[in-house]
Amino acid sequence: MATQILKFTPADLSPTAKSFLEQRFMQEDYKSYWCSISSILDDIAEGESSIFKGLTLPAKLNWKRLTIDTLPKGWWKMMAFPPKIERAMKAFWKKHPTGEVEWKW
Repeated sequence: MATQILKFTPADLSPTAKSFLEQRFMQEDYKSYWCSISSILDDIAEGESSIFKGLTLPAKLNWKRLTIDTLPKGWWKMMAFPPKIERAMKAFWKKHPTGEVEWKW
């Protein structure tokens, strides 16, 4: 089954979100940013080398069944997405928890 993708443009991002995405979530061709629930949690799991300092994984994390609720609430605050984008991402990941969000120019 093909991966579901929610698409935006970098103009839809806050400067804070751009900064985080540029650090670890830029495509190799430098033409888009991306993230998924699993990629965010993978980064948080790196501990001290994580770009999301201060966030921890949920105590009982089931890596085989990730959902929107698996993401730490602090991640949303840290990213400072515009409200419209945050709502769209949450709705998308609620429906497609294995999907990716992409900001392409």
